Amino acid sequence: IQIRRLRSDHADTLFWTLQVLSGGLVLAAILLRGAVERFFDQEGLGALFAATSFVLYLRATAAVPRALLTRELRFAATAFATIAAEVAGGAVGLCLALTGYGVWSLIFLQLTSAAVQMLALWWKAAWKPHARWSRRPFEELWRFSASRGLVNVLHFFDNHLPRIILGRVAGATDLGHFVFAKRLLEMTANTLLSPVKEVSMPVFARVQNNLEEARRVYCDGSRLTATAVFPAFAGIALTAPLLVPLAVGKSWIAAVPLIALFALNAYRKSFNIWNSALLRGLGKPEWLLAADIWRTVGTIALIFLLLPHGSIGVCLAVVIGTFVSWPLAMRYVARLT
Repeated sequence: IQIRRLRSDHADTLFWTLQVLSGGLVLAAILLRGAVERFFDQEGLGALFAATSFVLYLRATAAVPRALLTRELRFAATAFATIAAEVAGGAVGLCLALTGYGVWSLIFLQLTSAAVQMLALWWKAAWKPHARWSRRPFEELWRFSASRGLVNVLHFFDNHLPRIILGRVAGATDLGHFVFAKRLLEMTANTLLSPVKEVSMPVFARVQNNLEEARRVYCDGSRLTATAVFPAFAGIALTAPLLVPLAVGKSWIAAVPLIALFALNAYRKSFNIWNSALLRGLGKPEWLLAADIWRTVGTIALIFLLLPHGSIGVCLAVVIGTFVSWPLAMRYVARLT
């Protein structure tokens, strides 16, 4: 998306690279299913882990067509693929859940959604890979993508390490409250900001040679984001004590303070969309990596420090760690523009 002069061998090389990487990770998940089951002491978890790994392969297979559509700003096509995937996956998951398949209904929901999205993106992109792999385009893509890939690894740890530690130490109840609160705010943020996240980086890539225009997009976009997220997240935090017991029962009341903390976290993440989009779009993803390393290291240290306080402590660690990296990211944005 960001590269200025795209050649056909860029897309071919990337496609086959992703095929090898994702296929290898699926194989690793299958081989490690027994170890995962023993670590969590949950019978049947290994099979779920191995089955879910195929979602990774399907999404990797869809990555190049999605990127080509995004580069051309064909967001109607990517939206069509997403909607079709959600509808198909939801229908399959609901039918299986109603017929007694239990947790496997969630697995097939994800697999169906990923497969339908992949097919729709390939259809809309009308692109076919050639049987070739070239070192030069790989190196050109790698220079940009290496730091971005490491950022994704850090995001993986940010999302899953708190859950793994909390589930292992505090148990399923605290983990359930934590995941419920986090998902509620994430779903709200995705609803409000997914169009921004989809569009912002390609737009900055288009104007990467015009800093005045990049500054205007950044400032206007930040104002627009603030207009949406401040009242939305404040409203969720303020009404949670009333609505959570009504919606899901009094047993979930312990999730209310977590919702308030994650509302603060959502503010930071909402503005980080613009920071990351600008740094990536203007060709400096390694600066974003530096800020994310600082955030992840701080978060992990705080998790172990505050873990005795259960889900509240882990949630507080995540929020503080997120805010610690904000000044550094803003400094990079100011320096670049």
